[in-house]
Amino acid sequence: MPLFIGISGYLCHAGIQRLALQPYILSKLKAYLIPIFSWAALYECCVFGIGGNMPLIDLPVSIINQAVSSLWFLWVLMGCLFLTAAVKAVGHWFRLIYLSAFLLTLLLPEQGNVIMLKYMLPFFQAGYLFAAIPVNVSNLNTKAILAAAAGVLIICYVLWSKDTYVYVSGNQLTSAGIGHLILRYTAGFAASVTVIITLFYLYLKSSARLRNAIEILGGDSIYIYIIQSYVFGDITRITWNLSHPVSNPFLNSLLAVLCGAALTYVCWLTGKILSATDIGSRIFFGKSKWSPSTWCRAQL
Repeated sequence: MPLFIGISGYLCHAGIQRLALQPYILSKLKAYLIPIFSWAALYECCVFGIGGNMPLIDLPVSIINQAVSSLWFLWVLMGCLFLTAAVKAVGHWFRLIYLSAFLLTLLLPEQGNVIMLKYMLPFFQAGYLFAAIPVNVSNLNTKAILAAAAGVLIICYVLWSKDTYVYVSGNQLTSAGIGHLILRYTAGFAASVTVIITLFYLYLKSSARLRNAIEILGGDSIYIYIIQSYVFGDITRITWNLSHPVSNPFLNSLLAVLCGAALTYVCWLTGKILSATDIGSRIFFGKSKWSPSTWCRAQL
């Protein structure tokens, strides 16, 4: 997720630079809140129709609670966008203000999506600031960078423990949590650099057909994220009750990969169907069918 939020920051740079603060925020509110509440309403209406144990008068409250608690990545992305756009509007000393904003967010309460906002904000800001630097990638010694990042990542892996996870220890700037913060952010940046350079080399060596498939999958990743967020938990509970874990570790891992690939394809295909019309694309995914189709370009 640090890599995804960093890429989002990189891609959002052009839009934040091009538009004034108010129209930019209004456009993003519409792009994110409409699908968040649409999926929440659809899910809660299905639960109400199937279960029928909840009074109809409580349905609106359930929809709001579901919307607030689900699709955390979109909520965090909105927070990162708005904070970054607001800082950019200030003008001078914006890099120092970005650092100050990040440190101040660490003081926010550990509640709901705020925890992930505190964790993800520096990765978003790093991607945004990197987009502002006129860097020629061909001039970079990517092999040396990859080796250094991979080495740091291995060290972080050795030092990592259960308490390092943000879900376990939170993201508080305290004397007890400072070690986890440093290790968590170091590992996040090292892993992001390692993965993106590795994928870049693989992409260059892949065939044109495979590149096209990767671009389509990346452009439609919003379909996969939103739909799997709602169906993954229910499918897991159903399959867990109907089947038993495979004792062989290799077969168990292979089965997990195949099931994940199948679920990814079904989510992608469902998203393509739902977004076949302009109104469906706007309601469920917050983008116009007639605008550039990729999720990456939708961030601009």
